[in-house]
Amino acid sequence: MSHPYLLTLTRKAVVQTHKLLATLPRAVGGDLKNQLQRASASVALNLAEASGRRGQDQHRFLDYAMGSARETREGLALLAALGYLEETQVSELDRKWDRVCAVLYLMMRS
Repeated sequence: MSHPYLLTLTRKAVVQTHKLLATLPRAVGGDLKNQLQRASASVALNLAEASGRRGQDQHRFLDYAMGSARETREGLALLAALGYLEETQVSELDRKWDRVCAVLYLMMRS
């Protein structure tokens, strides 16, 4: 699978994540909400950066993207555990992020 496919998949997950986070009242989630917005966007930005790199340099940016995707997944789970988001909302979005991680993992192994 190519970077454009993964970038499109990621972009959709980022947009959905930001839309979900925007439903939270301003005071709810605070720093965690902000961190998740930055982490999710970081996945797409690191994939874009990786697309112009080769070898170990490319792998480094793919690794950064994977770390940010995992951070996003955990942050969403924390917001659900804290009662700020509904489990069903987070579960659906987590499946999208799981797909991003799976495709990213395949790319890192190829």
